[in-house]
Amino acid sequence: MGKTTNPKKQKMKFLAGIIKSNKSLVLLDQFFFSGTNFIATLLLARVLSAQDFGIYASVVIGIFLAISLGNSIIIQPLQVAPEIFRNSTSYSNFLFAAQLVYTGLTVMAALVILLFFETLSYKMALMFFLSVGMILHDYFRKYFLAKNALSVVLKMDILASIPQIMGLWLIELVNNSSLNSTFVALGAPYYLALLYAVYKFKPKYKLKWQWKMYLKYHFREGRWLGLVSFVQWGSANLFVVSLGMFIGVEALGAFRLVQSLFGVLNVLFQTFENYVLPNASRIYATSIHQSKLYLRRVSMQSGLVIGLVLLLLFIFSTELLQLAAGNKYTAYGYVVRGMCVLYFILFLGYPIRLSIRMLLLNQSFFIGYLISLLFNVFCFSFLIKSFELNGVIVGLIANQVIMLLFWNYKLHKNKFYLWK
Repeated sequence: MGKTTNPKKQKMKFLAGIIKSNKSLVLLDQFFFSGTNFIATLLLARVLSAQDFGIYASVVIGIFLAISLGNSIIIQPLQVAPEIFRNSTSYSNFLFAAQLVYTGLTVMAALVILLFFETLSYKMALMFFLSVGMILHDYFRKYFLAKNALSVVLKMDILASIPQIMGLWLIELVNNSSLNSTFVALGAPYYLALLYAVYKFKPKYKLKWQWKMYLKYHFREGRWLGLVSFVQWGSANLFVVSLGMFIGVEALGAFRLVQSLFGVLNVLFQTFENYVLPNASRIYATSIHQSKLYLRRVSMQSGLVIGLVLLLLFIFSTELLQLAAGNKYTAYGYVVRGMCVLYFILFLGYPIRLSIRMLLLNQSFFIGYLISLLFNVFCFSFLIKSFELNGVIVGLIANQVIMLLFWNYKLHKNKFYLWK
């Protein structure tokens, strides 16, 4: 007689399979990563003065520019690279070396620029300490995501995030809420995670002839994406940075706090970018029709979650700010409601954005952001001076509508009808 199967054991195995699946690990990591960043931002908003929080927000905006440029010339070409590249150890070592060179050049360029405005200080050194950690951590996260080494990504984020939360909690406990202590508490854990990432990566520094081929590929694919990243940053942040100039760093900090409250939605947006795009590209190589079906299915499945979250944020906007950061930011509830509208448009347009990337229409990707940036340049002063934070929201919504209309036109011109 055969062995009788235990239904309870079968159920446990089934649940374990779901937990260990790639999709579950990606979502778990993104929830953890975005969730801990969200908690860290709330702690900072509570322990720092509104002025210092605004300065911290300005530094982070600069770091995001460096990360975005690095992703465009290193990580994004990897996400759509041929399989022969993806599976090559030589290519992996090329990417790591390129990232180290890029990080070094970025630090030197930023240092030169900053020295025109202020002298070298301990605070500036700690700012670079945090910046390098964030840039390299982001590189390894996206590298291992592209390689489907999802358990490595999760462990990296645990090593970085939990000590950060503990450090910020300790700062609040001892009432030592200076920018210097903040930079240390946030920066040091990144290097702990980087030690683990380098251990798993096992880099080799021997140059090989294929590196010339890799460099040529990244120059070809990354030149437009690099311009896109710079223009994209300007398109997304020109209004935000202008807040600091026209209204003050406190308004900038308040707006960044509201943006952070929407971090939970970045779980799905980052999943689209780091997991759905490589999968859609692989499917597109064998079947254009199936790639469309894949993008539609993922968009509709995630739409229910995003719609529910946006509705709750819209209804309880003021209460959410009070709960998150206390009474000093409750006057900005209207900004939360405006951001709900913006994120709804962002979600509707994400399949169009990914389709442009999947078809390697990098020039069109760039032109869409360039048109958006030109709109910002001509309108940001009028909108901010006339409507302050409301003007920022109107400008950001207009950006998204302009880009989506242009990209959708380009998709139709290439006979790629996403919803047909």
